[in-house]
Amino acid sequence: MQRFRDSVDLASPVETVWEYYVNPLSLAELTLPSMGMRVVKADTPLREGSRIRFALRPRGFPVEVRWDARISLLKQHEEFVDRQVRGPFEHWVHHHRFEPLTETTSRIVDTLEIGAPMGFFGRLAESFLVAQKLEELFDHRRRILVSRFGSV
Repeated sequence: MQRFRDSVDLASPVETVWEYYVNPLSLAELTLPSMGMRVVKADTPLREGSRIRFALRPRGFPVEVRWDARISLLKQHEEFVDRQVRGPFEHWVHHHRFEPLTETTSRIVDTLEIGAPMGFFGRLAESFLVAQKLEELFDHRRRILVSRFGSV
C-alpha cells in the first residue's frame, strides 16, 4: 500500500473552495481528461454516508470501469473522506482537509492511501504506474484549482 500527500494554497476562503470541492460534478474537472471520468450518480448534498458512483474509461482502455465511493467522514468546511466501496483498487481512502490560512486564503491537503489489486503484479504496477499517474493527477488538480481560485 502507498500513501500519497499533496497540498495547494489558494487565494480564496475555505468556504468558497469547500462549496466547489464537495460538488460531485467538480470531480470530472479535477480528474485528468485522459481518465474519461464521468459521474453516474451522486447523493447530494454530500454528507456522511453519501454514495457517489462514477465511471472511468482511461484513454486506450477497452472497457469502462465502475467506481463506487462512500463519504465516511464529513465536517463542514474542514474535511471529508471518500472510501472506495467497489472499484479498481484493493484499497482507496482519500482524505481531503481544508485549512484557513487567513480570512481570504486557504490550503487544501489531500492524503491518499491506495493499494492495487492482483497481489505481487499489482504491487509492481502500483510502484511504477500508479505513483506516476497520481503525480499527474495532482499536478492537474493543482492547475485547475489555482486557475479557478488563484494562488497564494
